[in-house]
Amino acid sequence: MQKIAHQAQPDARQVEGAWLRLCVSAARPAVTSQPMIAQDERQANVLRVAGLVVQSRFPQEAKRMLAVGNAYFSAYPQRQLHASEVIRRGWVTNLPRLRDMLSRSLRTSAHDDKV
Repeated sequence: MQKIAHQAQPDARQVEGAWLRLCVSAARPAVTSQPMIAQDERQANVLRVAGLVVQSRFPQEAKRMLAVGNAYFSAYPQRQLHASEVIRRGWVTNLPRLRDMLSRSLRTSAHDDKV
């Protein structure tokens, strides 16, 4: 009998890290890269909510994240969710934490770009 390898579910920190990397990639695309496209409603909604929570601190980056989310919603408008629903589904657990962690990641990536 063949054993099936069990893949562990990623923990909350791993998921959060993946969302932060996605948001930073959308906010600060590489000069040579193709425009980013949200792959599904989760990515589009997380990017939209992330853009909204950092809009006052990082307006250009927020604009880029919102644009990626909105490009997806232009094809699937019924899949755009209110921020409270994004939280209820567990895609984002806490808006202040998202804002703080994403702000830190964006500041770090801006510093890395200058070095």
